[in-house]
Amino acid sequence: MKERQIEQLRRRVAEGGDEGDARALAAGGAEAVGAVLRASERGAPEGRDFRDWEGDLGQILARIAEVDPTPILAELEARPEHARKLLWALGGSEHERAVAALLEALSHRKAEIRWVAVHGLAKNRARPVVTALADRMVNDRSTKVRFAALEALSSFEDLSVLGPLEEFLDRRAHLAGEVRIASKAIERILRKT
Repeated sequence: MKERQIEQLRRRVAEGGDEGDARALAAGGAEAVGAVLRASERGAPEGRDFRDWEGDLGQILARIAEVDPTPILAELEARPEHARKLLWALGGSEHERAVAALLEALSHRKAEIRWVAVHGLAKNRARPVVTALADRMVNDRSTKVRFAALEALSSFEDLSVLGPLEEFLDRRAHLAGEVRIASKAIERILRKT
């Protein structure tokens, strides 16, 4: 697939193109993902708000990841400077390698990357994910990451998170709202059982 074709597909997907456009772009593999990342590096076109532009490009990456996360994962390894965008695109994926990449990102040195990973894993209820989120909730040095993990686990409302929520309440000094969120989640879980 030529760069020009990729650019045309990228534009169509950004303008709300159909699933076929997203599939065609995903078929372009790492080259297509690279074209999206280069567009991000160039910045928003004149007349476009930067945040809207970045949002559109993020949606393109997410649509590629929905079809096939492999090119996103390849670029994540090759271009770590784009980790935030690429991990965000993998968020919510049930693909084994995507979940593994998000779990690995929970140990990243930058809090922003760990925060993105928590959000990406927030709907996954697999035992290794629950365990990793519980660890971030209790032990992460960033309040932003701890709070995101608390919100994710509080939304699960099943017995698998009861212990971690109770441990969280026992082991930390808390920000305003954290005790309320954890306590209400525990109440909901206990009411259901």
